Amino acid sequence: MAKQFEIENLLITRADEPDITDIFNLQRAAYQSEAEIYNDYSIQPLTQTLEQAETEFKTSVVLKAVIDGKIIGSVRATVQSDSSIYIGKLMTLPDYQNKGIGKELLQAIEQEFPGKRYWLMTGHKSEKNLRLYKKCGYVIFKTEAVTPELDFVYMEKLPVVTREIEKAEYSLLEDFLYNAIYIPPGEEWPSREVIYQPEIYIYIDDFGNKQGDIGVVAETDGKIVGAAWTRIIPAYGHIDDNTPELAISVLSEYRNYGIGTKLMNKLFELLRENGYQQTSLSVQKDNPAVRFYQRLGYKMYGERLDHAGHEDYLMTKNLLSNVVAI
Repeated sequence: MAKQFEIENLLITRADEPDITDIFNLQRAAYQSEAEIYNDYSIQPLTQTLEQAETEFKTSVVLKAVIDGKIIGSVRATVQSDSSIYIGKLMTLPDYQNKGIGKELLQAIEQEFPGKRYWLMTGHKSEKNLRLYKKCGYVIFKTEAVTPELDFVYMEKLPVVTREIEKAEYSLLEDFLYNAIYIPPGEEWPSREVIYQPEIYIYIDDFGNKQGDIGVVAETDGKIVGAAWTRIIPAYGHIDDNTPELAISVLSEYRNYGIGTKLMNKLFELLRENGYQQTSLSVQKDNPAVRFYQRLGYKMYGERLDHAGHEDYLMTKNLLSNVVAI
């Protein structure tokens, strides 16, 4: 597949056996910076022999990044016994680092195994790696002390499908509505009964039978872990009778995987298909989600107080704009 961004003429394809030597030499050059971080030049990528690399190549799917006929980056993946995909040796030549090539390679290797759980590991001091993986939707699930100077950080990315909500799933919105409540630090978490207050329950009451009732869910391994929906109702984020107000909720243990962004983009798509030009929402000023909404293209529209006296931002998004978060 051809990719074009900061560096022109980048091509990412599967590597062949004749590429092994070039990728092996690339590995030796690329991992010098990692060895310097830990002051340890005995790390496996630097001590691996060519023969060992050839054996590893035969059991992996290996991709190469090529510019003008030169291999400047590579990544590989192997299928594990639990059907998960281990991704390793994501690397680029020093002169081509920090240019977005690593992200392109990571996305390309994921596309070789769609719908799977991906996992990888890196050192705890490898800050650039950690930032890249987090940006691409990976979350830490384990750390392991290897030496007094090195911890391995294990990260995973779950397979998530976003789709339109089914009528049989409308009842789940009660749980997601409660989960969506934001409680400022220092305030006591309310009982679940709070969702039945009229000003809150209006967000899901008789869902599916009002104008603007559109919803999507996120599913992984057969479990629904997130939902986003809109309604045109006289609630906190109401603008006018042509603007659906949006609500979103992701179970706490599944946050930071990029699921919220996937839900929102899927919902925006459905809203456009149904002829809506904008959507609105209401969010407490001190809620960290404000930045999330801004990344998705929401703009400040006004301010209001909610039923508990909290100051809220009223925000709107133009659905005809080209702002899409990834």
